[in-house]
Amino acid sequence: MTMENRVDTASPVSETSPRPLPVAPGLPLVGAAREMLSDAPGFVLRTARELGPIFRIPLGPRTLTLIAHPADLKQLMQEENKDYPRGKIFDVMRPMLGASLPTADGEVWRRKRRTMQP
Repeated sequence: MTMENRVDTASPVSETSPRPLPVAPGLPLVGAAREMLSDAPGFVLRTARELGPIFRIPLGPRTLTLIAHPADLKQLMQEENKDYPRGKIFDVMRPMLGASLPTADGEVWRRKRRTMQP
């Protein structure tokens, strides 16, 4: 397995020393909005490869924190989902990303999650 294909099993959120999160590239004022509108999944994948499994995406006056590590996603989306609502930014993001499991909250999330379970 090459280094590019290696999956890091250490959760960045559970590390003991906090550190500033890396920020995705973007333009002044609009941040990464143009890239997200043109190809949100591609932009997120490219940025995750470059910056790691947790980073911030500037979107105009707001910032989206993206978490892509499996252990962190399990904690946030299964174990503590009521404590971490997606936030108002997802009202803007849903047209770009769709009403999928990662963007849903509450009963919609629960229904989609049950559908995904084996």
